[in-house]
Amino acid sequence: MTAGIQFLYTDKGGLMCDTICVKRDTHILFAKNSDRHPKEPQYVWYALDAISDYMSPDAIEYQQQYRSNNWLALGQVLQEFDHPYPALISTPSWLWGAEMGVNTQGVAIGNEAVFTKRSTPYRKDGLLGMDILRLALHNSHSALVAVEFIIRLIDTYGQGGNGAYRGSLYYHNSFLITDGRRSYILETAGTHWAYRQIESSSISNILTIREDQDESSQKGDFSASHQDKLYTFFSKGAKRVAHTRRELMKMDASVTSLRSLCRSHISGSQHTGMNSVCIHSGPLIKSATTSSIIVDYDGAGHCYAWATNAPYPCSALYQPFPIPSNERQLTQLRNSTLPTSRKEAVIFSEKARRTSPAMATDTGGSSAILKRTEAVVDELTLDWKDALNKNGYKTAEICYTEIQQAYHEYMQYRGGRL
Repeated sequence: MTAGIQFLYTDKGGLMCDTICVKRDTHILFAKNSDRHPKEPQYVWYALDAISDYMSPDAIEYQQQYRSNNWLALGQVLQEFDHPYPALISTPSWLWGAEMGVNTQGVAIGNEAVFTKRSTPYRKDGLLGMDILRLALHNSHSALVAVEFIIRLIDTYGQGGNGAYRGSLYYHNSFLITDGRRSYILETAGTHWAYRQIESSSISNILTIREDQDESSQKGDFSASHQDKLYTFFSKGAKRVAHTRRELMKMDASVTSLRSLCRSHISGSQHTGMNSVCIHSGPLIKSATTSSIIVDYDGAGHCYAWATNAPYPCSALYQPFPIPSNERQLTQLRNSTLPTSRKEAVIFSEKARRTSPAMATDTGGSSAILKRTEAVVDELTLDWKDALNKNGYKTAEICYTEIQQAYHEYMQYRGGRL
């Protein structure tokens, strides 16, 4: 067994995810489950200034290999662009970049680890896919511009680096990108790339573009040219992407339907392992869904987001996060108690991150609490267009209080032992 495959089945943990886009008529929704090491914290917050997080690395958990390689490359790239667009991001504790996010222009991006043939080497000093994703959010005003920006980054600076929280794992990246009007899948292998416009679709840890690309750096079947079949087999990306694409054909375009898909376990009795959409860590495979996000669009590019702030979406409540689209809303955000820094995000999500894993093992005691609180949040936010025109941030704060009370109630139910 190679070192890379062994990685997926040891305490070092795997990096498996699913990113989804559903479209009905002109209505688009985006979602992603981020599956990483179960002990790796992930925080959701509004990154209003792309540079400040890099200039204040004390808020980022130290990882020697990242700091000595990719951090330096990132610093050079940051100087090349203006980063005009703030973004809501979900970011692991040890890096600058993000697993997923949506910016103030309505551009939402999720990335996936994909495993490519030895003929396409992985660079230790390249940009991590998560850093590429955040750079694209801060510098793209449309989905197509984000596609072109990412291609420019990998062509100019290369991609690579160790993407693991524990141990090491090198991979290339695929991206699902939407702006509420148009959506794209972009798949890469080193400096090679291919993309195509989509309607409803999903991506996982597998290259899916064959000869159906809109544009590509090469001719022919992109997947066949670059996919490492052994690594991809063990990641179970083919099974998960087949499942999510089947479900997308049956479901309506609604937050509640997409939330159910993000919470789903392909097998009703088996929640651990790579076969699930909401992954639970098990004795052999140390991988878990550590964060989940959903973005709903109004057809004109304006959007509203919900994120778990915690692992295991099947047992976590989705906190609403209004996405500002003008200066008035940005001012409302700055005047709110919603997190606008990584340090604030750590505190903001503390109770959810502590409580959700316990609730995931106790469907009996937690189910009623989840359903009751979710009904309150849904009533306040599912018709979000009117709320956002007034002050969606006050509504989000009310929901946060309700969600915190629900987690507190569960702690009380468990005798205060959490």
